[in-house]
Amino acid sequence: MRRDPLRFTRFAWSGAILLGILVFSHPGLTQETGEAPEKPKTVKKKSAPPVPPPSKGKETEEPKETPELAKETPESGTAPTDTAATGTATKTAKKPSIDEEYVRANLEKHLAPTKIEWLPDGRVKLTFDLSEKKEEHADIFSPKVSKETNSRFRWSLPYEYAGWWGRSAATSEVSSYYGALRLSTAGTAHLNAWFTDDIEAEMWFANGSSTTNQQTIALVFSSGTKSIGSNWGSMAATFQGGALKGGKGTVDNAAMDTSVRIKLVVRNGTFEAHRDGKMKQSHTYNPKGYASGKVGFIWGGNLAGFIYKLEITARPDAKKMAELLKKNTR
Repeated sequence: MRRDPLRFTRFAWSGAILLGILVFSHPGLTQETGEAPEKPKTVKKKSAPPVPPPSKGKETEEPKETPELAKETPESGTAPTDTAATGTATKTAKKPSIDEEYVRANLEKHLAPTKIEWLPDGRVKLTFDLSEKKEEHADIFSPKVSKETNSRFRWSLPYEYAGWWGRSAATSEVSSYYGALRLSTAGTAHLNAWFTDDIEAEMWFANGSSTTNQQTIALVFSSGTKSIGSNWGSMAATFQGGALKGGKGTVDNAAMDTSVRIKLVVRNGTFEAHRDGKMKQSHTYNPKGYASGKVGFIWGGNLAGFIYKLEITARPDAKKMAELLKKNTR
């Protein structure tokens, strides 16, 4: 029987193809052939679900800073502030205005006080030793201190005050005074300076005449024609046009040849009368009517007396005071 060469060839190719399929499909056979095994498939981690968008009408909160990040590190050069330990936060000092700076620079020259001290809260403490009878002190009052012997507001004369001895009404001490402002009969006088209603003022007064209940000697704070004051240090008095109008308390005058300290305190709608370091009476006032004013004296009832010292601790009205200072320097 005769063989078909083509048929044999087809069988050979079919066998070869079948053998190849068997070899490549079996792992053991693949390793024996020296080919690299197939890499195992890596399982991908599932990503976190997306954050849902914020609902309408609600604000998204910013992530809070952790305490470790909020604190200053030593390398930064500053240590964290412990407000709980100090109890209060540090306050920033208020920068003075242009008018305030001008007043600070020129007030001493304008008033020529014996002593001046600016306090941290913006007030100024002025001391006038009037027993020195300085010429420059004559111009710091309105009206001016007169040189006329018949004036109701003048310097004391040598024969009426120099070597004169005055006994304090508060103690048994005897003091000598060598000069002073002399007040007589009736009148008013004010220091040429504007202050707000934040005042503590005190004057040392010596009575030089016999006393009556009609006599008035008051340290006052005046705005226009109206005044509030400490009358004899025992009465919180009100005045209109220099005349006593009313008030609270009674007059406790001083005997002849005795001295008293008369003090006035004005603040926050209340004014007080002090005598020899003790508060005797208080009364109310309208702060709107006394937002700015001048410190001065009101006397009457044929009084004759001497003021030898004046102390004022007050807050200057920067705007009005600056205008006055600039006007006087023109």
